[in-house]
Amino acid sequence: AEELAGTETAPGIRSLAGSVAGGGTVGGGAGIAVNLLLGKTEAILDIAEGVTVNAKGAGITVKATQTGSIQSLAFAGGGAGTFGGAGSIVINVADRGAAARIGVVDTDDNGTIAKTELVTEGGKVDVSAVQSGTIEVASGVVGVGGVAAVGGAFAVTVLSDDAAATVDNVTVNTALATPADAELPLAGAGTVTVLAERTVDITALVAAAAVGGKGAFGGSFAINV
Repeated sequence: AEELAGTETAPGIRSLAGSVAGGGTVGGGAGIAVNLLLGKTEAILDIAEGVTVNAKGAGITVKATQTGSIQSLAFAGGGAGTFGGAGSIVINVADRGAAARIGVVDTDDNGTIAKTELVTEGGKVDVSAVQSGTIEVASGVVGVGGVAAVGGAFAVTVLSDDAAATVDNVTVNTALATPADAELPLAGAGTVTVLAERTVDITALVAAAAVGGKGAFGGSFAINV
């Protein structure tokens, strides 16, 4: 079997942001964490146009694999005799690409592709792009004021990942050169699999607390796009 593989295992991103502030009259604290998970992984088998490639029974695998993770914690605390406020924000952006392709090179660059063929004579053809990741977020605040207090915790995760597996302008023929039964020309032929898979697990925990002698407001928000 012949295998063409592209693999990216991104180092785990871990971030911690926090602050605590206090004042006789006014106190405020803010914790902000911004994490970017970026990358591009490709596995490409390009065949010159007009060519027939014969694997003679061998399987062909073209596979792109990509994985990565983010773990982030942001916290803040603010306290004062009159007004206390605190805010924590975590922003995560995943913008990755994983692509696996069997394609053709336009050798004369004229925009017209001559018939191009991949023959395996019973061998399997697998083209796959598999993308995975985990994002774990925690954001929390505490605001305390003798008169009033405000606390807000926010966690925003934006996913713009893309996984693609394609066979472009290539005729794939996995049938045996000489089938055992002429009436069953595909008996013994190899399978053809084209698969794109994307799995991202997101866990977000946000919490806010505010304590004031006369008024207090606490809010927590988690947004995943």
